[in-house]
Amino acid sequence: MKLKKLRTEKGLSQAELGRLLGVTGQTVLNWENGIFEPRIKDLIAIADFFGVSVDELIERVPTKSERERGIEALSEIDGEELIAWIKAKLSEMDE
Repeated sequence: MKLKKLRTEKGLSQAELGRLLGVTGQTVLNWENGIFEPRIKDLIAIADFFGVSVDELIERVPTKSERERGIEALSEIDGEELIAWIKAKLSEMDE
């Protein structure tokens, strides 16, 4: 998980981030060191706070089959449809 990297880039201590997320600094330390894993609601709160997806936060890499399905789906869309699809996805992200 890239929590420590995101936290230090923002110049926050573990205690400061903990206060912002409603947990203790010790909890943040435990997450960063892999002692405990954040609950789903905490993962979402962390991702929202840093403006990243949960996948990016936990450094999840799509599997080969997921990538292949995505490529296959995109190859079936013509250019105008693809642009409309991308715009719709970007709009969803802004909501």
